[in-house]
Amino acid sequence: MSNRSDRKAYREALGVVLEAALVGTGLPAQAFEDHLPKSSEFDGRSPFICLASAGSNQERGTLSGKFYVHNINILAFVARADTAAEDALDRCYTYIADALEANKSCDYWDSLQQTERSFVDATPEGWGGQPYWIETIPVSLRGIAVPDANRITNSTFDVDEKWTKGTGWTISGLKANSSGAQTGFSYLYQVKADQQYGGLQVGTTYNTSFVVTRTAGSVRLRLGTANGTARTTSGTFTEAITRAGDEVFSVAAYSDFIGSVDTIVVEPA
Repeated sequence: MSNRSDRKAYREALGVVLEAALVGTGLPAQAFEDHLPKSSEFDGRSPFICLASAGSNQERGTLSGKFYVHNINILAFVARADTAAEDALDRCYTYIADALEANKSCDYWDSLQQTERSFVDATPEGWGGQPYWIETIPVSLRGIAVPDANRITNSTFDVDEKWTKGTGWTISGLKANSSGAQTGFSYLYQVKADQQYGGLQVGTTYNTSFVVTRTAGSVRLRLGTANGTARTTSGTFTEAITRAGDEVFSVAAYSDFIGSVDTIVVEPA
């Protein structure tokens, strides 16, 4: 089981929830980070939402173990030059409050709540590329140990969901099938928001396995930018891969791959 005291893992899991709720067409924020960025990373964007760890404390022991309460600040930055900057902060706060209410409990925590009133301050002149108003929203969550379980959702292709299919890929018959229509690498992939148990973490090594039914060509797994071994025969293949780069899990079909994959497993080593 993953350590309940690993604040970074819970901050990243909360980040998945908030990014989905705040960033996108019709949503209030331009950008989101699950950590406190350097001033240069803001690049003048507004509104900009991020998370900052604010300490943890251990609650009393129980028959099933000890719980950790993780204190995290949600920070909403709005450029002071923006028209109706106060309204923009209010809109961000409303979406954040709705996301917290909708995710009071989940696979990662059994309690999530705002702990104090939010407060607004001003960043130093020029910090983040321009002056910002910043609203700090303190929250706490009580962590549940994250199981050492498969991070991939719909890993046996029971339905045609949770996967983005590149050229030549289809999902049917409990398999992902590559027709060979691709002219270069073609990816069947799953983004972090569609993964489970917090998804793939950077620098973490995972034990992977998948079943290949091959007619021609090569196929491999890819964790972020870390490539697994190219498979050129049919069979069940296992391999430890350390995630690097982005958070996307993908099955990479070479330009000549015709065949299928199924029963994908990606578990922490």
